[in-house]
Amino acid sequence: VTKKKNCNNWLDNLSALPAAMFSRSNVSMWSVLKKCIGMELSKITMPVIFNEPLSFLQRLTEYMEHTYLIHKAMIVGGIPLLGFRWVSEQVSHHPPVSAFHAEGIKSDFRFHGSIYPKLKFWGKSVEAEPRGIITLELPLHNEAYTWTNPTCCVHNIIMGQLWIEQYGNVEIINHKTGERCCLTFKPCGIFGKELHKVEGYILDKSKRKICALYGKWTECLYAVDPAIFDAHRKSDTKRSEKDRKGSTQVTSNNADEMPPPEAETVQVIPGSELIWRISPRPDNSGKNLNSKSFSELESVSASDSLRLISSLRALLEGFCIAYGTHIYI
Repeated sequence: VTKKKNCNNWLDNLSALPAAMFSRSNVSMWSVLKKCIGMELSKITMPVIFNEPLSFLQRLTEYMEHTYLIHKAMIVGGIPLLGFRWVSEQVSHHPPVSAFHAEGIKSDFRFHGSIYPKLKFWGKSVEAEPRGIITLELPLHNEAYTWTNPTCCVHNIIMGQLWIEQYGNVEIINHKTGERCCLTFKPCGIFGKELHKVEGYILDKSKRKICALYGKWTECLYAVDPAIFDAHRKSDTKRSEKDRKGSTQVTSNNADEMPPPEAETVQVIPGSELIWRISPRPDNSGKNLNSKSFSELESVSASDSLRLISSLRALLEGFCIAYGTHIYI
């Protein structure tokens, strides 16, 4: 960890989070949650040790991690238009609603929306049902795109290895041309073969398939001709049915026990084009809440906000006191 302190005794020139993540082994999550099954999660007081040193408003900036894709699409005269401005605010506390607005420094794009997640605790997992519309505007092309997020579920929040899945349908609409991208985020399923899978099509205004998309939201995304994709999916379905008939493997019906894959598992269809790949995590990610480089940048660049929120600042610097089963700052 590299850090320097200025005269105000605050972190400066930070290259990594200043304190490693706390061990949760001495905290009984069940003692907190056993009386909360079925309740709205925003009404439950949680030990701070299960939090990150980021507010939800800061976490919203992770949308901007992939701004380079917008810049790549918006290159003008061979020169990419880099950078953006961002503002976010919690506009309602009951119910909790957060709003954000971002725009390119050259006004090449506008990105805005509101988030109102409906959270539910289901014993061993927490489900977040997304509410709120996200909008991306490209003024140079006079285009506007809207969509909503898929449902997110966090498993093994009490014990075992934490893992996340997203599932549901996402429709991205181009309001200028009438084209739309219809994506399906697949649930894990009993055998776990669909874990993290995403697939769908880009359709024109007459609902004709223009392009097929497939991959995993945890790894990469490919584009391919829809006829090739349909033929591959048909043959893959037949192969899967044959494998199931000849399989004697005993599997658990409890999806919470499904471990996440450790290596890239997307089968590339011949003729596909890679359109996105996830950025690698930094070497110190395992000690810093499994964060990505962008997450660490959020903590570093948000020093002004953290200076005003003493609890987040204390958690960032690793100052917590334990009393029994509760953790205090």
